[in-house]
Amino acid sequence: MLEINSLVVYGGNGVCKVEGLREENLSGIKRMLYILKPLGIKSSTFYIPVDSEKLLEKVHKLMGAYEIMDLINEMPQEDTIRIEDDRARTAQYKSMLLSGDRRQLVKLTKTLYQRKNELALFIFVIVIIL
Repeated sequence: MLEINSLVVYGGNGVCKVEGLREENLSGIKRMLYILKPLGIKSSTFYIPVDSEKLLEKVHKLMGAYEIMDLINEMPQEDTIRIEDDRARTAQYKSMLLSGDRRQLVKLTKTLYQRKNELALFIFVIVIIL
């Protein structure tokens, strides 16, 4: 249950304020909807059915300072991802991004940072050899 007036992150839409609840008649069925207003785009509004697990999985509460610090402190122990197949790797990265799971996002960030450094080293070695 989302709290009215709380701030949440909704998928890739950024931070939104939970403005309230509203009952709507959708295709002949009455449903309760959360009303989410993005902070950055005043003209947009998202209506999320209270009973839609799929859409509610995309809603995450904002992290507090202690939660952020814990996540940062755990970064060094986080594993990276090694997938050789380009398509499988792309699919995995996309899935991690869409999940909104902060630990997965940390893992992805660490993986991409490591991969960038490996590629830079590879290019540096090639330039020296040539």
